[in-house]
Amino acid sequence: MIGSIENYKPGTDFNSYLERMEQFYKVNDVQAEKKVSLFLTLIGPDGYETLRNLIAPKKTSETEYEKLVEILREHYVEKRSVIAERYQFYKCIQKESQSLNEYILELKVKAASCNFGEFLNQALRDKFVCGIRNEQIIRQLLIEKETLTFEKAIKIASNYENAEQGVHNMQSNSSATVGRVRATTKLECWRCGGLHKPDSCYKKTLTCFVCKKVGHIAIKCKFNNNTASRRPRNFTNQSKVNNMEHTQDEDKECEEIILGSTNKVKMQIDTGACKTVIHEDDFKRYFGAYKMRECFSRLKTVSGDYLPVCGKLLIQTCVNNERKSLELIVIKCEKYFTPLLGRDWLAVIYPNWRKSFVNILDDNRVTGLVQNIDTDRLSLINEIQTNYKDVFKKDRSSHIKNMQAKLKLKDEAIPIFHKAYSIPYAMKEEVERELLNLEKSGIIKRVQHSEWASPIVLAKRNDRKIRVCVDYKVTVNKMLDIEHYPLPLPEDIFNELSGAGNFCVLDLSGAYQQLLLDEHSREYLTINTHLGLFQPTRLQFGISSGPSVFQYVMDQILKGIKNVKCFIDDLVIHGTTRTECYENVKKVLDRLREYNVRVNLEKCQFFCDEIKFLGHLVGKDGIKPMPEKIHAIINAPTPKSISQLQSFLGLINYYGKFIPRLSEKLAPLYNL
Repeated sequence: MIGSIENYKPGTDFNSYLERMEQFYKVNDVQAEKKVSLFLTLIGPDGYETLRNLIAPKKTSETEYEKLVEILREHYVEKRSVIAERYQFYKCIQKESQSLNEYILELKVKAASCNFGEFLNQALRDKFVCGIRNEQIIRQLLIEKETLTFEKAIKIASNYENAEQGVHNMQSNSSATVGRVRATTKLECWRCGGLHKPDSCYKKTLTCFVCKKVGHIAIKCKFNNNTASRRPRNFTNQSKVNNMEHTQDEDKECEEIILGSTNKVKMQIDTGACKTVIHEDDFKRYFGAYKMRECFSRLKTVSGDYLPVCGKLLIQTCVNNERKSLELIVIKCEKYFTPLLGRDWLAVIYPNWRKSFVNILDDNRVTGLVQNIDTDRLSLINEIQTNYKDVFKKDRSSHIKNMQAKLKLKDEAIPIFHKAYSIPYAMKEEVERELLNLEKSGIIKRVQHSEWASPIVLAKRNDRKIRVCVDYKVTVNKMLDIEHYPLPLPEDIFNELSGAGNFCVLDLSGAYQQLLLDEHSREYLTINTHLGLFQPTRLQFGISSGPSVFQYVMDQILKGIKNVKCFIDDLVIHGTTRTECYENVKKVLDRLREYNVRVNLEKCQFFCDEIKFLGHLVGKDGIKPMPEKIHAIINAPTPKSISQLQSFLGLINYYGKFIPRLSEKLAPLYNL
């Protein structure tokens, strides 16, 4: 047989599967009399079982191929309303982040189920002209005669877009500026690889990580084995550094903004960002009176997605009593973020930031840029980290002492063995690596047989790595006899925190996977993967009784300690003063050490006047909503259906206590 075809997965496009099946027959010269047998073999167990039930009491092998296909098509292919499909087609407009080709493809997909017949090309042409975002292209298409076809419209739009992009590239890469001439190319600095003379390089005082000598960085070191990185290059104005790519444009005259001591902007230092950026909302808040200048920089995230750039500002600030000009790029995106101070500002504000990073926030060096950092607070944090290294140690094999989770099944429970879900080929290697790491850490172990089995599902973590989760809702969750244990209400936690002046938040590493399972419960949670069966030795995420079980364990561990509240795997510790909070944190960490509980240092917050906890800002002044949550509510799309309206109301009610007379204001929406 030439090629292969996977089993049909219910819920996917059956017509598309049939088209691929016909091509498989064609390339292998399958005769008509063999199509039935081959089809029943290739369609897989789910499809075969469905087909056998649909044609019973007749046998599948006695039915003609065309009849079998028609029966399955009627079963799997949803009968859609032509009016509803055309409604979806005509409301389709090009999204802001959608390219022209992506929009054309979306139109074709939606039109396929509209039953346009001979009117198809006209419908596509009309909707294409009405739906694209570029007004210049629309005007160009509208001046065409009635002979304009869909194909011609695509060609005109593509040519215009390519020409516009070409002009943009020429402008952004132009070397000519008024009153200034510079060479078209420059050789890199031998100290750092930048576009400047070595004598003026701000990295000439840094120590190389390879040879330990002062005067250059590792990437330009002659002792570095990676010789390719030291090869001289000719530079254009485009560079890519870590997680952002930018195209530098020439400086033009613009309005200058001075940050003085009365105009402070709190910024988060991000050494992974090559540019300093601010959200559009913060631009309006801090610099709304100033005019934004045009910016040709192109920024993109680590995932490769381009960020929409609104423009930029030229900021004047004072460093060591010397005025410096800094570029601040304004970003427009749905999710709010704290202004990010990137490496471009760090290089000006504190050239030696890599050697003495904490000094960058010394108010004697930077005026009116970021908030001061209390050295006493840093000293306490350092003391905590030093004295409790074992608690903060990253060790997945570690588990909580003297505690076990035990799962109880209903009396009528019967074992459920679910087949493994298909894993995308592109992710198999990463999944296998994670499973082997879990096995090496003792969190799971291989087994040959089990009456129970649940499939794994994949989720992306914030660091872009995958998290292997288990879909227990299709298996053991149905059979669990849940012993309920109350989770603390957020309102009760916030009430206890009122009046406190200093806070710490501890985040437990891996949470559930620190808690051992008793021997009898392990088989119930067996996972089914493409590598075989694995039996967990720890409590797993996705178990319906997991939150109650883990909350009970943590309440027992922390019993008797005052001024600490636990919500599953998040601990908030407080005190009226920093000293009191420090003593309370030590008591909690001592207790966690006693039970061998591990804490994720990277997600902890220490000795803060204000913390983020359970979706709120908690401080000495009380409880406040988080700006990014408010931003999400303000910018939420207008609900178009009942389900969207319910989601919107849920979003509003999340902060309902902050809105006076909320029920009265929402009454018209509930009446819908």
